[in-house]
Amino acid sequence: MLRFLAPRQVTPPAEAWQRGRRWRNARRLHLLRHGTCAACGSSTRLHVHHVLPPAVAPAELYEGGNLVTLCTSYRYGVNCHLFFGHCGNWGNYNPHVRTHAAEFLASLTMHVA
Repeated sequence: MLRFLAPRQVTPPAEAWQRGRRWRNARRLHLLRHGTCAACGSSTRLHVHHVLPPAVAPAELYEGGNLVTLCTSYRYGVNCHLFFGHCGNWGNYNPHVRTHAAEFLASLTMHVA
């Protein structure tokens, strides 16, 4: 069963999204290593999500340990990026996104097997 803590709110500064070439390279490398959604296994409509957003952890903007792949494919009726990464509200962030995504993926594989 997924257990969510109270979501945390953050308002990222506008310049955090103007990352340029360094971000594009970090994103590309992350997707080469982690080419499927951590929550549902989809390989379409992928997003590289920051576990801790740039406004909270600016030093970890390009760090692989702060990144997780999530999708917006609605493969199982869920927008994984919104639901797991932002707890259903784009203004929130979920510092436990990896754990929650892994639990959901495990529950899917139990039902398929």
